[in-house]
Amino acid sequence: MVSIFLDFVNSRYYKTHPPFQDGLSDPEWIWQFVRNYELNIPLADFLQYQDDIFNLRDLMFDITEKIEENGLVSAEDLHRLNHFMKQVHLILEMELTPLGYQTIFIPVDPGIACLYFQVTASFSGLLAKGDLYRLKLCKNPACQLAFHDNSKNNSRKWCGNTCASLVKVRNYRKRLRYQSK
Repeated sequence: MVSIFLDFVNSRYYKTHPPFQDGLSDPEWIWQFVRNYELNIPLADFLQYQDDIFNLRDLMFDITEKIEENGLVSAEDLHRLNHFMKQVHLILEMELTPLGYQTIFIPVDPGIACLYFQVTASFSGLLAKGDLYRLKLCKNPACQLAFHDNSKNNSRKWCGNTCASLVKVRNYRKRLRYQSK
């Protein structure tokens, strides 16, 4: 469930990387996102509520930065996050699955409320679980993707091997330049 929050927050990455268009402004990216997470949201809703959607993403990214800096979420940020969560009205249902009984949350209003519910539930679930210290931003200054560190000792610094290699090579070359002086 963490992945919908991460995909949503990381949609900002594409403003500065190919295809150089914000994911939340790109109809193709939106279509893939909606399809991947089985959201019932028409493209028209994305366009109609685009400013609010950008605000939610920026808020979640800001909170992620603050968590990485000091491990805390401010009361003001929680208030702003709750503003989006209050826009969702839910129906609760019980369902029997092969793993046992499960509570199902169904947004009453399809559309943008479904997006708010899925993304804020993913994010707030991560916060409530106490895994704040595992929420990180890539240390590659050119990247800064948000990721959930699943390593045993919580030591990951980069979103993936590509960024890790780039940063290590840059640091190595910097050391060589420094040593040659």
